Amino acid sequence: MRPLNSVFTPPMMIFSQGFTKFAFSAHKVRFFHGLRSITGDDVDADLLRFLTAFFASNLSKYLTFHSGSNFGVGREQLHVYESLNLPFPLPDHELAPNGATEIVREVARIITGIERRGENASADRRESLLSDAKQGLEPLVEAYFNVSKEERILIEDTLAISQPSIHQHGLDGKIASLAFPDGSERKLYADTLCATLNRYVRKQGIKISAQGMAAQDFNLMFMTVIFGTHKRPYVDVTGQHELWAALARLDKAARHENGPFSYLRGFSYFEPDRLHMLKPAVLRSWSRTAALNDADAIFEHLAEQDA
Repeated sequence: MRPLNSVFTPPMMIFSQGFTKFAFSAHKVRFFHGLRSITGDDVDADLLRFLTAFFASNLSKYLTFHSGSNFGVGREQLHVYESLNLPFPLPDHELAPNGATEIVREVARIITGIERRGENASADRRESLLSDAKQGLEPLVEAYFNVSKEERILIEDTLAISQPSIHQHGLDGKIASLAFPDGSERKLYADTLCATLNRYVRKQGIKISAQGMAAQDFNLMFMTVIFGTHKRPYVDVTGQHELWAALARLDKAARHENGPFSYLRGFSYFEPDRLHMLKPAVLRSWSRTAALNDADAIFEHLAEQDA
């Protein structure tokens, strides 16, 4: 069936079925079935420019990763109905933020600048313009959708850890979620955990800090969360081999058998002034997203003890 001529009529945004390529066009464009378009009237040009920025944003990648029925299980593509189900309240909608119109106008200004400066530029120059523009567009898209600090963590961890771990194109590549967390990643986990818990208990006068140990030989990480009166920076401490051998026995005892699979969800032990946690030393267990989930579980336990 021949597509309607309106599909190729500007102004329009064009995007690929795989949801990896996005463009705004003020000119008529003919394209093959692997591309799709959303078109409008001339007065909609700025909204379509903003829609292009949103579709190309990290927020959109996060949403499509979690909602796309084909991603990770078949050909990587987003169905038409799935792309149309992505959230996009218009500036005059009750769910739109204050200043929505100004945000759309600023996004349109940035993209129009790319159109003007990139018209006769080389491919490398256009790539540089797009890279620079993305740094300015991401915060504007986040502001439009009221993305919080915690939600930004979920987005970044999904794109850096979960997505590349699932979208593997072979069996020989490294899996990000199973990587051993290095010192900086362990510190990010601890800082996120402590900052979240300190915010939860700020009225109780408790100051929370953490220290940890990691042993790659045993593929384990042990962290102690301390409930005290002073906040201290996270530190890595070293443990004796006998301690790690004991922790390895705890690891084995805490494992669950499910047919040929053996897995460990984690082991926690509360003392009056601290919490000890033992988990496999893989990044999915010690990411900032894991820290947010662990903070909620720890605070829930503390609240039950006070009840």
